[in-house]
Amino acid sequence: MSIEKIDKTYVELKGNRLSPSSILRLFNIMQDDDDEYFLNIFKSFDVLNTIMSDGTNLESMNIVIPWWEDITYTRYDDVELWWLACVTNDVLNPFEEILEGQNISLLKKQYIPNIHRDMERIFNL
Repeated sequence: MSIEKIDKTYVELKGNRLSPSSILRLFNIMQDDDDEYFLNIFKSFDVLNTIMSDGTNLESMNIVIPWWEDITYTRYDDVELWWLACVTNDVLNPFEEILEGQNISLLKKQYIPNIHRDMERIFNL
């Protein structure tokens, strides 16, 4: 199976724009042998400074349950947003242990509908 990076942007592929605050734009769009598009969520990335450097977009949380899925379920009611918690905290390896009592930052819950909308757009390429 071969996988290649697509140089076209989401707009070129789909004709729709992502919101200016979309975090999904940070991931490479890839294509496999079956012409299926997907995002490379394990790509090393830099979070948009305008979103993440503004403390008003983030909130702190002390870890009680040290699993990304549990954290995002507790905060966002969605286990599938574990990657968003990783992006927000510059975690490149989501399998590394999170320590109980550790303080992390999370994108505020009010932005989650935009993330869901952007995910639907991306995955329906």
